[in-house]
Amino acid sequence: VVNLIAHHGVDPRSIVALTFTNKAALEMRERLVHILGDNVTMPYVGTFHAYCLQLLRINRGMLDYPDFGILDADDQSALIKSIVKRYGLEKQFPPSQLQSQISALKNAHAVGEIDPVGNKKLEELWHMYEQEKRAAHLFDFDDLLLEVLKLLKKNTVFKTRVQERIRHIVIDEYQDTNTIQEMILFLLAREEKPNLCVVGDDDQALYRFRGATVENFVQFPERCEKYLGVAPRRIELNTNYRSRERIVDFYTRFMEHEDWSVQGKRGKFYRVADKKIVAHSDDTGPSVVA
Repeated sequence: VVNLIAHHGVDPRSIVALTFTNKAALEMRERLVHILGDNVTMPYVGTFHAYCLQLLRINRGMLDYPDFGILDADDQSALIKSIVKRYGLEKQFPPSQLQSQISALKNAHAVGEIDPVGNKKLEELWHMYEQEKRAAHLFDFDDLLLEVLKLLKKNTVFKTRVQERIRHIVIDEYQDTNTIQEMILFLLAREEKPNLCVVGDDDQALYRFRGATVENFVQFPERCEKYLGVAPRRIELNTNYRSRERIVDFYTRFMEHEDWSVQGKRGKFYRVADKKIVAHSDDTGPSVVA
């Protein structure tokens, strides 16, 4: 981001930098201010959800209900509890679990991953939840991404308007993206001249339980060719500055014991297969002192 602004004269307002937590976004903004100074216009730096919310507010006239409100986690939990209690299903569907089940179900349906033998009662509860939420003109956090995805797919005016403003997209911690976020990313990128940079480490993929799929990162080169018609340039950041040499060497040997290939798919892997991580420190002393 600094390189684009300081050395290539790119308008900061045409850059979008996305990450996954408010804390990480704040740290990124603070670093940019420290390097560029407070008098420079800052690019957009935030989370996927915050950016999608901004897009929806700017383009609210394109939504089914422009006067939408946001259903936060507490309100969402309260709504789900009231629905479950109304139908006497508290034991069958504990509200704390149902919240994540509904989220997984609606995201799966959005990308066409429909289970033909799924839980019919769960689907009924999901539809009741959606009806009540929409009757009140409310979006939950999943909706922020799903509504933007819907507009990008079906509204050419919206897509063109957003793409005209964005010239460069930077995504941090790309191994933590889910299918919906990947779809949004490729739809936001300009097909004729995509300027897209993703940064990640497949060995730090920790959020599959939230729907993240590390394959987005591992298979990024193939997917760029598929969706954008270009092969990305790969820049290896393979020096570990945090750990001693013995730790890095042990980890490397441990990971190499596993077979990371996808069965039945020649040349496909669950992990970047040809990377070599080296330690910056050549200190081979004890890593733990008791």
